[in-house]
Amino acid sequence: MPVIADNGGAEALPAYDPAGTIAQLERILSSRTFSGCERSQQFLRYVVEETLAGRAGRIKGVVIANEVFGFEDPEKAQNSTVVRVEAGRLRRRLEDYYAADGHADPIRISMRKGSYVPTFEVLAAPEEDRHRQPSEVLPESPPWSRRFVPKPALVAVLLTSIVTAFLVWWFLPLQKTVDRSVSEVPARPAIAVLPFENATSDDDRAALAAGLTEDTITDLSRLSGIDVIALSSVRPYLERKATPQQIHSELGVTHVLYGSVRGKTDQLRVTAQLYETESGNQVWAQRFDRKLTDPLALQDELAVRIVEGMAVGFREDERERLQRGNLENTAARALYRQALDLVNPPNDVGRLLAARRAFDRVIELDSDFAGGYAGTAYTHAFMIFWGRSESPEEDTRKAFELSERALELDPAFGLTYSTQAITYLSRRDFDKALAASSKSIEVEPNDPYASIYHAVVLLSSGAPDKGIGYATRALRLDPLDPRTPYLNILGMANFHAGHYAEALDAFQRNIDRGGPFGAHIQCYVTATYAHLGHIDKARENLQSLDMYKDDFSWNDWIRRWMKEPQEAERLLAPLRTLATER
Repeated sequence: MPVIADNGGAEALPAYDPAGTIAQLERILSSRTFSGCERSQQFLRYVVEETLAGRAGRIKGVVIANEVFGFEDPEKAQNSTVVRVEAGRLRRRLEDYYAADGHADPIRISMRKGSYVPTFEVLAAPEEDRHRQPSEVLPESPPWSRRFVPKPALVAVLLTSIVTAFLVWWFLPLQKTVDRSVSEVPARPAIAVLPFENATSDDDRAALAAGLTEDTITDLSRLSGIDVIALSSVRPYLERKATPQQIHSELGVTHVLYGSVRGKTDQLRVTAQLYETESGNQVWAQRFDRKLTDPLALQDELAVRIVEGMAVGFREDERERLQRGNLENTAARALYRQALDLVNPPNDVGRLLAARRAFDRVIELDSDFAGGYAGTAYTHAFMIFWGRSESPEEDTRKAFELSERALELDPAFGLTYSTQAITYLSRRDFDKALAASSKSIEVEPNDPYASIYHAVVLLSSGAPDKGIGYATRALRLDPLDPRTPYLNILGMANFHAGHYAEALDAFQRNIDRGGPFGAHIQCYVTATYAHLGHIDKARENLQSLDMYKDDFSWNDWIRRWMKEPQEAERLLAPLRTLATER
């Protein structure tokens, strides 16, 4: 339960343990996640100690800019974006900490978007949840009226295929679209698979429910005929209920799938319900009852069912890839997804090295899974792209060598081609970069990362308007995850297309939702203000760039991957002019 509410300090605080909260703070600050992150450490210590001292009402952006980051000029403190940017980084680091080192800690410290006042939550299981008995009766109420119980996403694949087969058999022929603009919703079906509910008190069933959600999304994402919302954008619905119409409004999809898992011992029942989001009408509901006494036999049966059930509406290569995907080690795949999240923002060396260790562990878990090799290659590629590599030739060799190994294992693993595209881009081989990123789109049509890196290659190759379309599609597929670079790249594409107001809007939306923000985007924001004639704002942002001057050369970075010199100058010229005027 939260013991301190973000109310500006006005509400009387219930009883809590200040000493325990301070001990939790010290655990966080001494963790590997916060190691070397001086600004985040200072920020977190300040807001926690001020709140515990009863001064939460003082925690405002201008005060933090002055007392934590040293902005003595009140006007500059008021207008600085540093606090918002650092707050976004702090929120991400806290999420990373509790996902890893702090997963068993007794107190959760967090900071909600829109506020700098921390909240403290005692992580104890409610008494009623520990003694809740499993229900064997399918509830009469609609799925959005029941409470989803969040559990750890572990290993489960046994019933994914059968649910997906039935879903696709019904779903692919549907062509109705919602009444929104073409830019928002494509003229084909789109689906959000919400987290499956664990309707029992069994932790193993909770693991199955979490895995079933992920694997159903993964299976459907391999199909080119529908759009599938990414797992990271449906995770928020673990803890809150939503009607089909709300899902329609928030995610812009035409259909939503609800599901639940229940059963005892070796008996399992999975219920899946598909709804149209615009009307709220149920399309179908289906129960799947199975025994789990022989998992391998069941998996073989489900592999056959998925091929038979999905034969109409998707290509032969998609059917083969779907069956191959169901045989992957899901523990390795789950760690792969976590490592991929850890990469952003990819110009952070510490994150890249931590992600590389995680990808190496993926290889140890399953040496036949392409994701581990593609992911490790990915980290080498970005070391080169951002100019962080101590040995560019060696990192280039490893990026290509590991990506080739990934392609040997799975020639349709999209991240592999995106990795090669980034590596070619760093070598200024724009034709090969474009061919590789195009291939990624072909094999992974619903992967938002394939779309966003294709957007990068397009804008760097002189086609920023096309890049805008692919950046918009990435946001379409994964609209809610703030860790992603989609809005930044959308802003960059708009900048190079000369759409400066739209570029600034994208950058600001990224800041507002706590997205990744570094020196490279600070350069773009500064130059965007200059192109719009907002010189005072441009000068303020240039001052913020001073903190990166010993760590980042924007001149070398933009010239490394931008094909046309005039496009590099679009960014560099206003920065030079502003610098000489100081």
